[in-house]
Amino acid sequence: MPDPLRLAIVGDYTPAFVPHAKTDEAIEQARRALAFAVHADWIPTTDLVSGHAARLCSYDAVWIAPRAPYNSMTGALNAYPALS
Repeated sequence: MPDPLRLAIVGDYTPAFVPHAKTDEAIEQARRALAFAVHADWIPTTDLVSGHAARLCSYDAVWIAPRAPYNSMTGALNAYPALS
């Protein structure tokens, strides 16, 4: 079996915010439908203000979660170049 896909979800997780709960549900549905292991971690935007490349380098993909304002817009925006 291949290694699980490592997914960083960048956003300030709020369980009561419907899109965040639905994001978790969508990932779980994809896991089951594709029979493929996915390891997803929610990464707070404040964790990416500095050191973002090192923080995200172990992930295969980054998903920017919906919600504005972010606790750190800088942290949210820093997630994009970390993949380059």
